[in-house]
Amino acid sequence: MFPERYKVQIKNIVSRKIVKELLVKEARESDCEFNDPEHWCSEEELPEETRCKVEGLKAMARWLLGLKQDTASAQKTFRMLNAFILHKGDLLQSGRLSKAEMSWLRLAAGCAMLKVCEQKGVGDQYTAEQFYNLSQLMVDEVKQVREIFATKLHKGLSKGLPNKCLPLDFMGYYALSGRETENRLRTTIRNYMVADINRRRDYVKSLTMGAGQADKAMSQLPHILPDYMLVFAVPVLAHDPHLSKWDDVQELTKAKQCLWFILEPLVTKSDYFSYGFYKSLIEKMKNHKDAVRPDDDSINYLVIQPIVSAGGCLLDGVVVVPINLHLLWVYYQIENIRDKVQVKHAFLQCILHPQPDFVNTRVFLPPELQYQPNKKTSITLSMLNNDRQKKPKPKKPEGCGPLGTDVQTDFIGGIDAQPSEASDTKIQLPGLEEDLDEPPAKRLRDKTKD
Repeated sequence: MFPERYKVQIKNIVSRKIVKELLVKEARESDCEFNDPEHWCSEEELPEETRCKVEGLKAMARWLLGLKQDTASAQKTFRMLNAFILHKGDLLQSGRLSKAEMSWLRLAAGCAMLKVCEQKGVGDQYTAEQFYNLSQLMVDEVKQVREIFATKLHKGLSKGLPNKCLPLDFMGYYALSGRETENRLRTTIRNYMVADINRRRDYVKSLTMGAGQADKAMSQLPHILPDYMLVFAVPVLAHDPHLSKWDDVQELTKAKQCLWFILEPLVTKSDYFSYGFYKSLIEKMKNHKDAVRPDDDSINYLVIQPIVSAGGCLLDGVVVVPINLHLLWVYYQIENIRDKVQVKHAFLQCILHPQPDFVNTRVFLPPELQYQPNKKTSITLSMLNNDRQKKPKPKKPEGCGPLGTDVQTDFIGGIDAQPSEASDTKIQLPGLEEDLDEPPAKRLRDKTKD
């Protein structure tokens, strides 16, 4: 296809044949109705008309990739693809499509959007609301939809950096996989995420180590560094329908688990971790509000809650590891250039404040979810001193016997008897009077005779 050479002809084919006569055309009732109650089936089992619609969505994506800079066509296409996702695959809401057909159509629309977003120009025309609607395919009710969409997401993120792949925005989708209930799929998606993180970090390392490329590297880091995925994960979680109340402890706990799902490979047991960078990023995000509904306090509270939870996750999960001096220099450069710690304003809008160094210290989290440092029992000098004071001194054994000089000992399993006194051991002989007094004991003279 040569879209620039045959631009008008191809555009007419797409708008008239693919869109009007295929995608927007109301489904007709056939003699052999497809009334499978299951939510999924193989592509070969789909009706022919539905398979044509799936191929038509793919053709539209390939057509937009060839245009590259036709923003008007891209915006119209994004609106139609978003309508497929918003209506669960039944674009006209006719109710004639089966569950399996609807699953295939919304999956095809989502994959087409990912394909278009890989191309700069036409791929940058999606709105924040369309971005949030597309993220819901990560938590779709059908397991096959979640699995295929996550595979397409990983494929798009792992392509040639930095211009031939999905932008960093879409790495925020991985946070929703923290709600995945199937262990096998959860592990697979986590492996996808770790591979994407490592690929971007390797690229940053090679970029910053190149001679004379320091300035170029610093300008590209906010668009490549995987640590910035936290900026996009927070608004995605805030607009997740599962998180509807900003003060619901159960929902906020699940949102915290979703944040930890992406933060764990970023901050634990990694020599790429910089606490100062994350602290600066989180503090800056707390000074922002939702860009889609900036005047709605309910959604703004939902934006702040995951940010505060991220700070708690950060403090809970920090592990001391060996330091990579080169990567430490990279993060140090980011921390010292305040403008480099950027927050994408398409999703979060900065709160204007008269003080330029204003820091939002308000805490909206319920007490159960607020960060509380772990109290570990450890031995201190004061505890030892108190223990010594409380410890009773051993008593000196009391003397026994007539003169009080014998040592009293405890016998185990022996006879516990004391020496008898002299009066008890007196010997009485026959013929002697019992009342005979003994002669008085001699007294020592106080003075010796001269």
